[in-house]
Amino acid sequence: ELDSAAGLNCVGFSQLAAGETAAEHLLSRGRKRLAYIGAQLDQRTLLRGEGFRRALQKAGRYDPDLEVLTPRASSVGLGGELFL
Repeated sequence: ELDSAAGLNCVGFSQLAAGETAAEHLLSRGRKRLAYIGAQLDQRTLLRGEGFRRALQKAGRYDPDLEVLTPRASSVGLGGELFL
């Protein structure tokens, strides 16, 4: 996801792996029904959601009714609003 053409040294991470790891952690803590809430306009959010979904599908816990994607632009305020 990082543009190395700028000549900057950076540390990045995989959004896909981050979503998958988050779901795996919650499942390992005994959580049964996990929801994913995100913004469709943010590619990073979509990748995290894909990883989250994959982990839930592998565990047999995926419920499409618990995946909420809004067409609005991603922001901290929107995250709080959607959580409520």
